[in-house]
Amino acid sequence: MALTRYVRASAALLALALPFVLVAGPALYAIVLWDRAAGADGLTHRRRVAKWQAVCGEIALFLVKGIMGIRVAYDLPEAPLPEGPYVVVSNHFGGFDGFLVVRVLGKLLGRADIRAVGKQEVRKWPVVGRAWTDLRWGFVARNHDPKDHRAVERCGESALADGACALIFPEGTIFDPDKRKDGYVRVLAPKSGGLKTLCRAMPGSRALCVTIAWAHGRYGESFLEGIIPFGASVRVIVRVADVPEDVDAWLRDEWRRKDALIDAGN
Repeated sequence: MALTRYVRASAALLALALPFVLVAGPALYAIVLWDRAAGADGLTHRRRVAKWQAVCGEIALFLVKGIMGIRVAYDLPEAPLPEGPYVVVSNHFGGFDGFLVVRVLGKLLGRADIRAVGKQEVRKWPVVGRAWTDLRWGFVARNHDPKDHRAVERCGESALADGACALIFPEGTIFDPDKRKDGYVRVLAPKSGGLKTLCRAMPGSRALCVTIAWAHGRYGESFLEGIIPFGASVRVIVRVADVPEDVDAWLRDEWRRKDALIDAGN
């Protein structure tokens, strides 16, 4: 079984790597060069890169689902939603989460224009690091660096100005059962600082609360995190909520709700 899983995992990686290297990467740099030569304004360029990001995410989800036999069920509010702005607030299992969020935004808003808060290291990744830099992601050091606050603030301001969504994973890292505390079982304790900053930078925004629930406790086994979810199923539950002034209390309540939802499926 382990051999089968890793053979299929390797096939999934190859199926992603080849079109990414041969098509997606050159396409991104073609957009960059074209916009530079044409003197395109920043918003036009960011919208083209956002479209590139969304298409890549949809293709990646399709390939990995097919090769690895992953089953995805969506529990969504009625679409289409008003245009926003929205802050997307999700729990975090790994690299597969981004593909799922792209699909959710496509279903609910008709387009998946995402500006996210991410660790500084991803800025150096080939190709996608360039795309995320151009999209004005908020890159943070996660070591209490005062510059992190301004990076998140700029991310929210850019998302608001461009009519995009801002994505944040308040846990700050992928789920690790050894890091559980404060009574949480299926999620890690959330941190509210980044969410508060995004909400202040995006006044009038509402929250798209995304709960990613893998069946049978497949923690950290999402694609790109080492152990591929061969034959697994995941449920993506989304609701729209107003974020009150007391973000700390709201976030704790939201995480208790997520914890209960995920636990109910396990």
